[in-house]
Amino acid sequence: MQKPVDVFGLMRDTMKIKVYEIIRKHGPITRAEIKDITGMKLTTLSRILDELSDRGLIMQTGFDASGGGRRPVLFAIVPSFAYAVGIDISRTYTKAVLFDMAFKAVDGCTMDMNEDCTPQNVVERLVSWLNKTTVDKRKILGIGIGTVGPITSDGIIKHPRDFPAYGWDMVPIKQMMETYTGLPVMVANGADCAVMGEYSCGKAVKRSGVIAYIIIGIGIRCGIMVNGAVVTGLNEEEDAFGHMIVDIDGKLCGCGNYGCLETYCSMPAILMSYASHIKKYQSNNDLPLSHLVFRDFCTALEKGDEIAMRVADEAAVYLSAGLANFARLLNPQLVMLGGPLINDCHRIYDAAVEMTYKRLCGEGGAKTHIFDKGLLSNEAVCTGAAAMIINITIHRSGTNAIRESRDNTNELSWIKLS
Repeated sequence: MQKPVDVFGLMRDTMKIKVYEIIRKHGPITRAEIKDITGMKLTTLSRILDELSDRGLIMQTGFDASGGGRRPVLFAIVPSFAYAVGIDISRTYTKAVLFDMAFKAVDGCTMDMNEDCTPQNVVERLVSWLNKTTVDKRKILGIGIGTVGPITSDGIIKHPRDFPAYGWDMVPIKQMMETYTGLPVMVANGADCAVMGEYSCGKAVKRSGVIAYIIIGIGIRCGIMVNGAVVTGLNEEEDAFGHMIVDIDGKLCGCGNYGCLETYCSMPAILMSYASHIKKYQSNNDLPLSHLVFRDFCTALEKGDEIAMRVADEAAVYLSAGLANFARLLNPQLVMLGGPLINDCHRIYDAAVEMTYKRLCGEGGAKTHIFDKGLLSNEAVCTGAAAMIINITIHRSGTNAIRESRDNTNELSWIKLS
């Protein structure tokens, strides 16, 4: 693959960067509106707008409505000026999306994770897809990867549990992707990327205070932002919320503790509970329990199966306890929930949120609507991963900044995106 052009490398002037960012986030926008935000002199601003336009970074998109006289010109970024790749590596699927500068998906690929999806096979399939994309490869700023943790500071996936294929232990994913593509690569926890994605162009745009994104699938992961900066947890792991203890005499968790939220609300936990209930209450059921998959549970739930609904409601009780604890502790402005379980089991989400509001507000109390599914759905992680690349490229002026910043990615967790 061709070496990427340092498309922002000449934009060293901080005022140019500031103007470009205002147009990127608020455009289409008039010259007067930019002046009001920046406080620049009109002559200085006009010069910067001309330079950005000459470089192909921005364009005029028409005229603003006006009560009379000459209508003001509207400015917007040129989306196709550059691109970034966002990759979401989870235990159920791996998804890659190529975004333009306006976070519009230009191309993408998805693979279900199975026993054949070793790290080498996944990387080769991602590279094969990227090589087939039709955009000018020199315009690709880099690759952001949001993955199941824990990860090291130099982009190694350490020892995540429950991947269906062998080999997912101490995987140098950053080095592998850089070697195969020649592009700069940054790696972060997937839940951190999800909250960054919603903050960049989703439900959390222009939100301040504490914002969180909780992913529920094989495990339970959580990313948190405070006033536009991602906050990393203990050892930079993302599963702390999933290991909140909600029953001190509860089930044994894989972490060694008892009663963790993950033992009640993750996909494996719910499937295990469903199989146990079938065995206990439907001894004549001929469903081969050893071959049950989560889709079987979801199908039964959709059909109104009594046992499936009971299991879902039990999981919702524990999830609501975890959400209520989280909300009381951090007083978040917005908590978004996503992942396979939330997307496929609406009953669990609806029941858990309703019970959480009751725990927080009491029966008949006024609700503060803080829970939501977000806007980006299963593209949240990819969007945030691409946002890492775009933001550091702009704010540090050039694709070389991605490599030079620290030669790893976790520094991005603290970049202020607003």
